[in-house]
Amino acid sequence: MSEIHITAEQAKVIRESADEVVVRDPDGDVVGYIASDFTSEEIEEAKRRAASQGKTYTTGEVLAHLRSLEQE
Repeated sequence: MSEIHITAEQAKVIRESADEVVVRDPDGDVVGYIASDFTSEEIEEAKRRAASQGKTYTTGEVLAHLRSLEQE
């Protein structure tokens, strides 16, 4: 696993952010994202959805459907 050391100021921004943090290089190009922690409400919703008996779709099925819509 690669490791990057950040400054104390950068760490503070990440820790205090309630949203995703976009990481950019010196030219402003996006190189990655740092997700914020999930809230207890988000975790409960994910558990509820995982336990539901509804139809689920694989990523491949969703992408195939989206491609079919582009061709219309």
